[in-house]
Amino acid sequence: MRSALLTVEFWVTMVTNVVGLVVLFGGLSADKADSLKSTLTVIIGAVLPLVASTVYAKSRSDLKRTIADATLYRLTPTDADGKVRTASVDDATAVLKRLGI
Repeated sequence: MRSALLTVEFWVTMVTNVVGLVVLFGGLSADKADSLKSTLTVIIGAVLPLVASTVYAKSRSDLKRTIADATLYRLTPTDADGKVRTASVDDATAVLKRLGI
């Protein structure tokens, strides 16, 4: 599930509430408040999907990097004691075959 901070609905609701409070305390007229809400809603609708997709792309990239690191660690040649040993050409060939390359 997405974080609430990455949803357009959250930010539109937040802007509406904040503008409503400003109107309530006399900081803004009702006409100007409607105009401001409309403008901010359009801005949020345009910017937030870009932010959300960037965050998603980064998280997917991090996940894939972690999986690749774990796969390479698991495929690293070890001796009988579990210590990493220098890979031979045969080891490299075996890793490439297991990765489907």
